[in-house]
Amino acid sequence: MNLTLRDVKEIQDIISGLDDTDRERIYQETDRLTKSSPLPDFIRTFKPDEFTGDAVSFLENYDVDYQENSAARFWDEIYERVTVEYALDIFRRRHTYNEVA
Repeated sequence: MNLTLRDVKEIQDIISGLDDTDRERIYQETDRLTKSSPLPDFIRTFKPDEFTGDAVSFLENYDVDYQENSAARFWDEIYERVTVEYALDIFRRRHTYNEVA
């Protein structure tokens, strides 16, 4: 997707102008996406060595701080992604409508 500086500014303005209803939709979608908890599977398969499986199992089963922090960081990253997806959908609908009209 090629965006002009004007497009980027418009998308940023859309994000900053999201209201509580928009944020609730984004929250619900983020919650849905993170429920499956794909992060441990990704970490387990990302450039593994002979100790990776045991290390991830240890973190999942015995390190409470890791579990809480990784879940929060992952949720935050997905929330940011879903927010931009939401804004891009608004942006595209605006411009598709303008091109048709």
